[in-house]
Amino acid sequence: MKAIPVLVIAFALSLSGCETMPAAGAGGPAITEAYRVHSGHVTPPARIALGSLDLARADDPVTRAYVGAVAAELSRLGFTPVGDIAQADLLASVDVRTGGPGELAMTGPDMLRSQTMLTGPAPLTALTVQIRRRHDGTPLWQGRATTQLAPARGDVATLSVPLARALFADFPGESGRTIRSR
Repeated sequence: MKAIPVLVIAFALSLSGCETMPAAGAGGPAITEAYRVHSGHVTPPARIALGSLDLARADDPVTRAYVGAVAAELSRLGFTPVGDIAQADLLASVDVRTGGPGELAMTGPDMLRSQTMLTGPAPLTALTVQIRRRHDGTPLWQGRATTQLAPARGDVATLSVPLARALFADFPGESGRTIRSR
């Protein structure tokens, strides 16, 4: 039997992004988590076209609210949102889902699957964003922000701004690390 070097094990664990924290209890504050993955060579701010990951939901008001919230955060970081893909250097795909941890863990880009660690009885709302180079489609950055916070008056779009802020806090963020806040 071969021994696995301790550094290899430590590196693998650091990439897992798994941290544990109890879910919000009844009446307790909601937990929001953000998980980001990138190559470490995130491009400096550039022109970026944003759109829905699911083209069938591109005109949905909830999806548009999340695309708008992501555009606002990227603008704050110095990116320039553009409406014409041909004018963009980068593309950002935006997706929003509400469901249980098992459902959300299986959605989004491969690098984000199984990274929804929140548990509990409340449905979760997740915002997923992937930034790619337009000319070759290479993923540069991807992340998911998830919360147990209930949407105000049943309106999932009310969570768009807080989730976008959590996702892009300290952009690009440490790759492979889950950040949790209340």
